[in-house]
Amino acid sequence: MASGQDPLVGGRAKISALQGLEVKVSDVAPGGNQISEDGKRWQELLALADRLAADLWKMPGRREDRLRHLRSSFESSPKATLALLGFLDPDYTKAFVPQLVYLATLQRNIQTVCELLGRLRYSDAKSLIPAAVWVQLEKADTEHDPESFHLLAGLLIYLGLDKALTELAQRAQRSEDTNIREVGDAYSRNESSR
Repeated sequence: MASGQDPLVGGRAKISALQGLEVKVSDVAPGGNQISEDGKRWQELLALADRLAADLWKMPGRREDRLRHLRSSFESSPKATLALLGFLDPDYTKAFVPQLVYLATLQRNIQTVCELLGRLRYSDAKSLIPAAVWVQLEKADTEHDPESFHLLAGLLIYLGLDKALTELAQRAQRSEDTNIREVGDAYSRNESSR
């Protein structure tokens, strides 16, 4: 990386190259000796990711500046920023808990969100994530959406936040929406069987 170049800006192009990449078993020829063009590209991208990780650990500047760059990149390229957060110290992830909890309500993002939030210390997860879940459930777009309740319950289970899961189930059971109450009943039964 050129001297003085911000690794977040320079890294954005590298990370964007990783987006949407799929690798098939057929990329490696039988016997494992020959690699198809897709397989070669995959190896190049892995090498880029290794170099990016090394550059990120040497990132200059203050933490606040790095967070500002991350927030800016999250607005313009959330998928790349999620990949980038996976390379950074989990303390950076704490700044994105509300956004990550929102993304957890979109089924296509749940695995990535679980992996990122799963890197947090349990004490941090316990103090930050339930509050973000309650805020998310108060929003109009998720307030009457049983799938959001279900996905957020799954997130809480994945993170081992049993007390928050119990509270989510109780909130769902108090809902006027029959489908949301069913989610609450299902997770209440899960809790009692643990």
